[in-house]
Amino acid sequence: MNEKYLPIKIFEKRKDYDDRSTEGGGDSHESSWVLHGEELNTRVNYLNENIRVVQTSFKKWKQKKRSLPMIISTTVIDKAIAKTHRGRIVNLLENDGRDNVIGVFGDRQILSMVTEEKVLETIGETIGRKEDEATLISSISDIDVFIPFVEPFDTDNNVYRVRLCNYNDFDLNNLVKILFEQSCETAGIKIDSKVRFTSDMTIYRVTVDSLEKLDALGEFEGVYSAEITYPIVATMDILDVDTIVGVKQPEKMEEYPIIGVLDTGIADISYLKPWKEATEHENYPPEYQDNSHGTFVAGIIEYGDELSNKKVSALDGVKLFNAVVHPGNAMTIYPEELIDNVREAVEKNPEIKIWNLSLGTTMECEIDEFSEFGMALDNIQDENNVLIIKSAGNCTNFAKGLPKSRISKTADSVRSLVVGSIAETQEEHDYAEPNMPSPFTRVGPGPSSIVKPDLVFYGGNAGVDKGKIVINGVSSFGLDEKICKNVGTSFSTPSTKVFK
Repeated sequence: MNEKYLPIKIFEKRKDYDDRSTEGGGDSHESSWVLHGEELNTRVNYLNENIRVVQTSFKKWKQKKRSLPMIISTTVIDKAIAKTHRGRIVNLLENDGRDNVIGVFGDRQILSMVTEEKVLETIGETIGRKEDEATLISSISDIDVFIPFVEPFDTDNNVYRVRLCNYNDFDLNNLVKILFEQSCETAGIKIDSKVRFTSDMTIYRVTVDSLEKLDALGEFEGVYSAEITYPIVATMDILDVDTIVGVKQPEKMEEYPIIGVLDTGIADISYLKPWKEATEHENYPPEYQDNSHGTFVAGIIEYGDELSNKKVSALDGVKLFNAVVHPGNAMTIYPEELIDNVREAVEKNPEIKIWNLSLGTTMECEIDEFSEFGMALDNIQDENNVLIIKSAGNCTNFAKGLPKSRISKTADSVRSLVVGSIAETQEEHDYAEPNMPSPFTRVGPGPSSIVKPDLVFYGGNAGVDKGKIVINGVSSFGLDEKICKNVGTSFSTPSTKVFK
């Protein structure tokens, strides 16, 4: 195997270092959480019972002649997630000399393959050496057969996003896809789409119309998770304003940089048509396009200074590459389709290096696990050497008196430049003071304590009057060429690519 593609096991340090040994210096001081005496005996007995249950499951696994390795989950106690302790656990799980560890589930469960019963026997023998292995034993709280996360059946939404286990092995990863597709056919589960999110992650979108079929989905040996999936929405709620802006024309002898606009499409209004590239990318025919969101975004990119009466951009203009990756309100699409469309647009236009993506889900990102969407955006940027500027996402918690939501699942991309919103002005009912976070903007941190959003810019203000949300928006263009206002991180995002 090419060394470039060897699997790497990465464990992240945490902020809280209380009662932990030094990460790499070999601190001889024993951690305060290490068990001894009766407490150690209790933990040993508990883990031995865990191993016996796992061994019984493995025997049944072999009897059923399963095609894929059984996966077990080893849970690390919170105080032992330092690199040194996790390394000991990895060595225990790989006692047969194979790369059994395939990843993590959350931030405390280490997932590993079991192909031979000898691996489990050796784990049991190690646990039996009590005092000699006190630190190792104390660092483990549970050893179980891995159970995938399957969201409960919902009669109102029966569309699920299924992620399969990554075995860090080309042949096994191909086999799990084949077996899953065969299993769905046998169970009568409809596969709506199959999308490559990263080089080693394929996401299936399936329709599950009964609890029995959902149970069958969860029992498949290679499922990592099955979650209800929700459409990607491009929302517009505009207010007309009395502002006049002159139409700009590009200079014939000037060479302008190109910005790729991954959105619902840019209408041929007089303000923007001169700046649009002759070629464009369309995943949906014109009759299935609602260009309102994409036109508003493109207007801010091209006329941000003129619309706000402020000189903040370093350029007098940019060329706009129209990439229609979302149909707007014309039809419903899901994250899997959007990722597929974004990947296609970027790969087919390698000369464009800066892309704006002001679309996303309303679902909050996890604290300990990156979303498939975020990982897919990272993979697209890595493979194509591009930068995607991504909106942090909006929420309406302020109208309910609740704290701001954390960034959306589509904004937890490490590689993307994620943009939040601040208020520029404050009107009578607005909640935010000028230059403070907009009431609707989502906030960080991202998973594993990464800093997100990366930047902020003016995206409007909002408040509540007589029980109804009122907005104080930023200006751009509607499909009728009138200047209108709207709020959201979708519209703070396009301003950031032309900063001085």
